[in-house]
Amino acid sequence: MALVFVISGCLVVFLREAFPLTYDEGIHLMWIRLLEAGYTPYTQVYITYPPLYPLLLRVTWHLWPTLDGLRILTLTFTFPAVIFTALITRRIAGDLAGIAAAVLFALSPQFVHDSRAILGELPSVAWSLCGVWLAFVYRDSGNRVPLIGSALATAVSLLIKVLSPFTILLILFIVISRYVPVNLLANPDAQHDSQRRRLLFDLVCWVGTFTVPLVLALAWVDLGALAGSVIGQRLSAHAVYAADDFWATREEEAGLFFSDNVWTIPLAFVGLLATLIERMPRRLTLLVWLALAILMLVIHEPVRYKHFTILLPLVALWAGVAVSQIKRCLSFFLNRRTSNSRSIKSAWETISGTTSLALIVAYCLNLPVVIQAWHAGMADAKLSSSAHQMLDFIGRVTTSDDCLITDDPRLAYWSGRMVPPELAEVSSNRLRSGWLTLDQLIAITERYDCQVVAAISNRITKYLPDYERWVRHEYLGMIHLGEDDLYVAKAATIPRPAHPLHATLGDVANLLGYTLPADVQTPGARLPLVLYWEALTTPDADYTIFVHGLDEAGGMRFNADHRPYDGALPTTNWRKGAIIRDVSWISLPPDLPPGEYTLSIGMYRLDTLERLPINCEAGCEDALSIAQIRVRAKP
Repeated sequence: MALVFVISGCLVVFLREAFPLTYDEGIHLMWIRLLEAGYTPYTQVYITYPPLYPLLLRVTWHLWPTLDGLRILTLTFTFPAVIFTALITRRIAGDLAGIAAAVLFALSPQFVHDSRAILGELPSVAWSLCGVWLAFVYRDSGNRVPLIGSALATAVSLLIKVLSPFTILLILFIVISRYVPVNLLANPDAQHDSQRRRLLFDLVCWVGTFTVPLVLALAWVDLGALAGSVIGQRLSAHAVYAADDFWATREEEAGLFFSDNVWTIPLAFVGLLATLIERMPRRLTLLVWLALAILMLVIHEPVRYKHFTILLPLVALWAGVAVSQIKRCLSFFLNRRTSNSRSIKSAWETISGTTSLALIVAYCLNLPVVIQAWHAGMADAKLSSSAHQMLDFIGRVTTSDDCLITDDPRLAYWSGRMVPPELAEVSSNRLRSGWLTLDQLIAITERYDCQVVAAISNRITKYLPDYERWVRHEYLGMIHLGEDDLYVAKAATIPRPAHPLHATLGDVANLLGYTLPADVQTPGARLPLVLYWEALTTPDADYTIFVHGLDEAGGMRFNADHRPYDGALPTTNWRKGAIIRDVSWISLPPDLPPGEYTLSIGMYRLDTLERLPINCEAGCEDALSIAQIRVRAKP
């Protein structure tokens, strides 16, 4: 098992950059950023997972606060799914079957992909498998300690993600099967009163233990807010799913799961037949498990490919059983002991063993091709030129503490910007189910002074097209990058300058103040200057804002001249009464001598270099000195 762990771990680490950051991962990364900023889950941050998963994300982030760290630690949290699958298989068909099940599980495409992804599906499945395995241990030993552990593990699974609630029924079936063997189901009188009392006590013990962590976890959060985002949205999505052609159908997702496991699933079918024909222990329990898992996928809407993770343990388990049939087939050929009483069994061992061997050979021949395809995905995982353009633009026109309105959380994560906590998830599921309406989205946009709106993933534009029309009216500028439009400069911005002041530049604008880092700088530093303007009119000319750093003799040593929003908001687009929050980044030259430098600002026409006159209390002409920048030598 240790070897399986090492091989799987090396494979996932080797391929850690082979898969692009998914939309769901972007949501989870934004949850981390918002929770680390002090926002409250559910009441402030819109989270659609139970409370243990956000906690797990934060703990993981504190252990290794990088994207690679999160992905590698996710493997650590998900690998127990492989171990528990092996342990369950071993109880049914022996050591070889258990090891084979572990290998096939660890190398399954869905595990390789999702075990490195920042998702809750595999951790949830891992804990549910722990609960099932402990239930089997209790079933065979009668020890109630594993029974209690089974209840706790199942509760943890559901507190990470409500993916496998059917395991509750499965485990209760295992508990009951200890006292009600299959051959006694037709004769209930054969059970003694003491057995019924012990059964009742064990059921109460399991249910009570299962309930305690749920109650404690739910008491920690706002239950109403949690019920809305975790349960309410899912129920609403279930109701509208059939009328929406956005989602892939259940059959399409099932086909994708089958194509990814094209050799493993037939192998699992051989193993399923082997458990039935050879009357292996727990065969009925496995059939109940399969029926409940399939029923869960039938009930769940919309069904995504990641939800088929609940079938992986059974596929790996039965495939492991099929591999063990190869050994039995080889033993038969070596011993060559045949008799009439064993002819049927021997024929079955021959057929199942040779079939399994053929499938394993095909699987092994195909595996290098699959790994190469994963490795080739590294090219697709890199950011597109359009994404680079958007990130560069956002970095130039906003500061690190600015927020961003977007329906693609990956853009927010890559840019290092926050989103409003209510918009931590702007998924199609939420929009289509009505849990984010046009009025709510407009109210959130009005409440936060986010200066960039990037509705780029076709979610908002598909489900709330009127929002884009509203943004076009409320935001003053627009820039087209790649295939996407970004809207900038919220007209109704609330001015919050760290240093308020008042100066009038011609008949164009009032300067309301500025924000600038106050600490001492070093040569080569880059610092943001935020200017707050109030438009007095819509100018006929396009003006450039100059930002000059002057030494004591009045000589210009550095500058940050720019058009507002890097040209996306020419002053000819300004609207009377609008508040413009303009960001420019001042880059100090690396050879700048130590000393104090005066920051002087104003506006001029680029075509004529004519400056606007400035009216201020200190008596300005065409330039306004607003701040001193202290520069010290590098240590």
